[in-house]
Amino acid sequence: MSNILEIDVVRAAYGDCLIVRYGDKAAPNHILVDGGPSSCWDNSLEAHLDALFKKYKTDDDELVVELGICSHIDRDHIKGLLRLTDRLKRERETKRPSVRFEQFWHNNLRNTLKLDATDAHDAALASIGGDNVPTTVSDGISKAVLESYAEGNGLRANLSDLDIDVPFVSREDEPHELWDEMVVTVLAPSLEVIEKLRSAWQKKAPDTASLAATLDTKLPNLSSIVTLLEYEKKTILLTGDAVCTEVVAGLKRHGYKADGTEVFDVLKLPHHGSNRNVTQEFFRQVPARTYIISADGLYNNPDPDTLDMLHVGRAASGAAAEPFEIVLADDLVRGSKTVRDKVETKLAKEIANCKVRRPIQKRKARTISLL
Repeated sequence: MSNILEIDVVRAAYGDCLIVRYGDKAAPNHILVDGGPSSCWDNSLEAHLDALFKKYKTDDDELVVELGICSHIDRDHIKGLLRLTDRLKRERETKRPSVRFEQFWHNNLRNTLKLDATDAHDAALASIGGDNVPTTVSDGISKAVLESYAEGNGLRANLSDLDIDVPFVSREDEPHELWDEMVVTVLAPSLEVIEKLRSAWQKKAPDTASLAATLDTKLPNLSSIVTLLEYEKKTILLTGDAVCTEVVAGLKRHGYKADGTEVFDVLKLPHHGSNRNVTQEFFRQVPARTYIISADGLYNNPDPDTLDMLHVGRAASGAAAEPFEIVLADDLVRGSKTVRDKVETKLAKEIANCKVRRPIQKRKARTISLL
């Protein structure tokens, strides 16, 4: 048997969407991590999943995805998954759905904060669907936060309708062994952080307008699922939108030194390369051979300072002499042109041992092969 380990870096605009494929080359297993925004589904993910279905469908006429992960409820991660599960629900009315999830991890509001179905807070959020935000809510950030929570509820409901169990996962879990000896370790969130979120949540007023005014925009990122995938001595570190201190704490909790001596094969940069989520010390502690940046310039991601921190931090690590690459998931076409020009200048600068891989034109994803 010829085994493979591949990552499809799907063009996700300003969001995240990755598909990990591993095991028997002729009949591999799949892990889907995030679904990007709606434009990712329309322009990339739907067509890519259809292509995988044609190539790898089982005798039961379905593409089996052993694990789906929604790292958190921000719409640049969740909207594509909502569109996918909406489609699977429609397919189920007339045939077997084209994609079957063996399991799905999504730390949605209900299982994160241990809300009962009758809880007033849950009921307030459940009343919001799509853009149906009460006219009493005028603040743009509050609207976006409320809509994100509503979308999280929507994904939870879709998964329930598809008879897919959604457990809560945390740093305190033991590593999960999947098919063919793939091991997935949850590095974040921690139960300590979640308990603080639960405590703060219980103090919120149960009406929708008050929730909109008081919900913390950082809560989704604090509860972001961070995972380490290990297969045939290869390591893939997927960070969602977490802050780097949580990533390092999770690694140390599970026995990794995170002192610059252990080199990971792949690191997806947190929060689309934002400089608010990483430090130079992080890149020294957690060096990698391949860095994935999933962004298109919106919100000025990736930040040019992040690239400086990456190069300087990695050069101070045990991997300083090893070649490495930066993989861009999408073209940088949005956000401040001044910032984008700075990023492009840094990407174009010749740095020893570094190769920059840009998106493949007219393709829905770039595939990184690790075996």
